[in-house]
Amino acid sequence: MNIPELLNQNVNFTLTSEQFFLLRDYLIDYISAAIKQPVKVPDVTLTRQEAADKMRITLPTLWRYDKENLLKPQKIGGRRIYLLSDIEAFIEKGRAAS
Repeated sequence: MNIPELLNQNVNFTLTSEQFFLLRDYLIDYISAAIKQPVKVPDVTLTRQEAADKMRITLPTLWRYDKENLLKPQKIGGRRIYLLSDIEAFIEKGRAAS
């Protein structure tokens, strides 16, 4: 059993001063690591044609996928763009289903 498991189980225990300071240092490191925000990598955007090419489908098929809510394009200034991560997830989902 490790320290996080002990703390989650509401266990009573006795610590020496040395153990207390080790626990304190561990908790400081653990909490510091937990509150750091992960670095978000900007997603690559694709045009309609690029998305269709990536998926190996036609533009009418891409339009149908949009209408059936299988894909959710981003709308910017009247243009539809697709996130590469969404396209890759859709492709992987299709592979898993087949």
